[in-house]
Amino acid sequence: MRRYLLSFLATIALFGFSLIAMRAYLHRPLDVSEETTVQIGLSHGLSHLLKSVSDKQLLEHPLVAKIALHIAYGGDALHAGEYRISPGDSFSSLMSRILAGDVLRRRFLMIEGWTIQQVLDKLAKDPTITQTLQGVSSAHLLEALGLPAGPAEGLFFPDTYFYHRGVSDKRLLLMSYRMMQDALSKAWENRSKKLSYATSYKALIAASLIEKETANSSERLLIAAVINNRLKAGMRLQIDPTVIYGAGVPYGAPLTHAMLRKKTPFNTYRHAGLPPTPIALPSRASIEAACHPAKSHALYYVAQGNGKHRFSSNYHQHLKGVLALRHHQLIERRKESIIASWRSFMCLSMVVAETLVKVHPFLPLSRWLCDQKEALWPALWYH
Repeated sequence: MRRYLLSFLATIALFGFSLIAMRAYLHRPLDVSEETTVQIGLSHGLSHLLKSVSDKQLLEHPLVAKIALHIAYGGDALHAGEYRISPGDSFSSLMSRILAGDVLRRRFLMIEGWTIQQVLDKLAKDPTITQTLQGVSSAHLLEALGLPAGPAEGLFFPDTYFYHRGVSDKRLLLMSYRMMQDALSKAWENRSKKLSYATSYKALIAASLIEKETANSSERLLIAAVINNRLKAGMRLQIDPTVIYGAGVPYGAPLTHAMLRKKTPFNTYRHAGLPPTPIALPSRASIEAACHPAKSHALYYVAQGNGKHRFSSNYHQHLKGVLALRHHQLIERRKESIIASWRSFMCLSMVVAETLVKVHPFLPLSRWLCDQKEALWPALWYH
């Protein structure tokens, strides 16, 4: 009898020790070197989770993990969703997130100044977003979203949108559309009483011009003032980004004489007034600026070459600003020319010295000089 009792106690002790060891195993860090994820479906249980983790080769002993998981969490329901696994995570910490429904939140960023086509292109390339708008052009986007038909440009609010894996592109765009409508209506409701445009949509167009004309937040109100003043005076806006947009080339492309001559509704050098639609996604700051321009008589502005603009109320002052910009550009070109000439001379000198002496004491320096774009011809001769 005593022997049976000892055997029973030993079995109980062994079982308890095994249970403790298995639970301790669940607290061991998984073999994760970089962040990864697992996906849990509505009908998935512990077996699917274990297989997903095993397929990623994050476990040393899958059988032990299987037994430990069923002992520790066999009666718990898993919340569906995508979950992050980071270096240092254990099965226990992963299960805590799954049982709490702490689903991974992903981010989709719409950037101020983007066109709607850029947004659609980025959406189409994201594998975590369900694609329902494939083949839908920006011209028919509003109809596809169940909104009144019309141009879609500028109607979506640039912001960071958080979502769970599997969200549809349509849902993200509708969220962005509603945010833009809200931001625009609030700004328009409290607008200045001396605006030259009579509808909130025209204010949105003006905001898109402001967005593309300056990245300097301190200048938005002045840019808005110039647009407002020129519209009141019946002057053409002559804003370069509208011409580029109308030409159908990406922003950042140089403005050419051919673009300026091209007859498009967006060519504000040829047509008075605002363009027919926005030309980009305006930020909240640009919308506010369009609805509350600075109190200024400025009619002109020109870049200063340092990221800022020079504003003036008459053409004579404006011409001074243009001449100052050209002078600055000339000085910069001369500096670049002097540097290029120096590099070319030094490159050639190093090559001649190495050729005559038959040694290469300055090889790293000469290679650096000769590899410069500005010193291309001696580099080609050298190599």
